[in-house]
Amino acid sequence: MLTLVPNSLRLEMHVADVFRQDVSRGVVVAPPVAVFSQWVEDLVVRLSLLDGQSAPGSIDTTALQHLWAEALGAGMSFLAQGERTLAARQARAAQRLIASWWPVDAPPRVERHFWNARKTVSACLAARQLLSPEGWLQALAHRLEPNNSLEPLPVELPEKLRLDGFFELTLLEQRVLAALEQRGVSVDYSSAKVPTAGGIGVCSFRALEEELAAAANWAKSQLQDGHKNIAVVVNALEENAHLVRAIFENVLCTNQRIALADMGSSDFHLAHGELMAAHPVISDALLLLELSIVGLAREHVFPSLSRWLLSPYWRGADSERVARARLELRLRKEGRYWRSPAEVFRLSRNALEADQLAMMPGCEVLLGQPAGDASTNGIFAPHFYAILDAWGWPGPMARGADLASLVIQFGKLLERLDGLSLDSPKAALGAVRELCATSRVKLRGGPLSPIQILTPEDAAGRHFDAAWVANI
Repeated sequence: MLTLVPNSLRLEMHVADVFRQDVSRGVVVAPPVAVFSQWVEDLVVRLSLLDGQSAPGSIDTTALQHLWAEALGAGMSFLAQGERTLAARQARAAQRLIASWWPVDAPPRVERHFWNARKTVSACLAARQLLSPEGWLQALAHRLEPNNSLEPLPVELPEKLRLDGFFELTLLEQRVLAALEQRGVSVDYSSAKVPTAGGIGVCSFRALEEELAAAANWAKSQLQDGHKNIAVVVNALEENAHLVRAIFENVLCTNQRIALADMGSSDFHLAHGELMAAHPVISDALLLLELSIVGLAREHVFPSLSRWLLSPYWRGADSERVARARLELRLRKEGRYWRSPAEVFRLSRNALEADQLAMMPGCEVLLGQPAGDASTNGIFAPHFYAILDAWGWPGPMARGADLASLVIQFGKLLERLDGLSLDSPKAALGAVRELCATSRVKLRGGPLSPIQILTPEDAAGRHFDAAWVANI
C-alpha cells in the first residue's frame, strides 16, 4: 500500500515517525509514502517515455508568474510595476482555482482579456513542453481516463492508495483518483485513527507573546519529563513565525545561541520556517542593491539612509559603527530627511571631527556610474554578486550558523533570476524582492526534533505525547 500526502512536510513527519518507533537502529527502510503532486509528476513522466513521447518538465513558480505578467502586459501598461505584479499574481491564482475546481464539462465564463492571457500562457507552456502544478494532474487524468476502452498501461499501478493529511480534495484531484479507481486501484480515503486524548486544560492570556512564552516553557518542562514527541500548534503560524522562533529560542536555546553553535540539532523545529525578507541581513542586502541600481547620487528618504548607515552588514561596520551612528544622529538633528548617499558620503569626509573614523571604505567605487547602468546581457546573478561584494556584504559582523545559512540560501535565490525573462537590473531587483517576500527559510531543527511547532493543518490526524494549541 502506498500512502499519499499533500506536501513534503507531511512526508517528513511520516519518515520521522518510522525513526521514532525504534531509535536503536541506525538505518531504517523508507516507508511507502509519497507527496501526491510528486507521485503524479513521476507517473506522467514514466507514461510519456514508455509511450514513446518526450517527457514534459515543470515550470518554476516565479517563472510561471512572470509568464502571466507578460501575457497580461499589453492590457496593463497603464498600471505601475507593483500593480502589474499583483495583477499577474491574482490572474495566476484565478487560473489555478479554475483548473482545480471548475467542472470539465462546464467552460468558465471569464473576462475576455483574462481569457486571451490564459490562451497565451497555455500556448507558451505547450511550446516549451512545460506543465504547471495543475497541468500535471490534468495530463494524468487525460491519460488514465478511458476513451472507448480501458487499454492496459505500460506501467504497473499500486494495488492500494491511502490518503493522509488531506482536508479537502479538489475536483481535479478527485478526477485523477476516480480514473485510478477505474483502473483497479483501491483508494482509501479514511484517516488513520488517533488514540483518545488525555487530560485537556484551557488557559487565557492577554497577548500572543505571553501565550507563546508560556507554551515554550511548557514544552521545555515536557521535554525534561522525558517526552520526545511534543507539538505546539499555532494558529496563523506563518504570519508570526519570526516571533515564535525568537520566543522559543530564548527559552530553549540560550546556551546554543551564546556559543553560536549549529542549530541543526535544536530541540524545536518551526515547520514552515520564516520569510527570508524578514531577516535583517537579507533586507539590508536588498537595500544595498537598490542604492546601487537606482544610483547613489539619487535622494532617498531618511529611513533608508538611517538603515544604511546603521546596518552591520557591509564593510567597515565593526570599526566605524560609532562614527556612522554619530553621522546618522547629525542628519536626524538637522531635519534634512532627503539626501543622497553621495551627499552623506561627502559630509562624512569633510564635516566630521578629525578624530572620527573615515567613513565607508570602498564606497567611492560605487559613487560614479549607477550600477544599474552596467551591461548584464540578461544575466543578473553575477551582476548582483559583484554589487554586494563591492559593498562588502554581509560584513565583518555577520557571524553564526543562522547568517551563514541565510547567505547561502540568498545566493541560491539569486541564481533563479537567470531563468526569468528580465530586461533590466531594476526589474531583476523587483523579482528578487518578490522571491524574498515569498520564500521561506528553516533555521531550527528538523522533523526529528522533539518539539514540533505546527499549523493546525499539519497537526491534524497525528498523535503526540502532549500538545499545546495557541492563538485560538
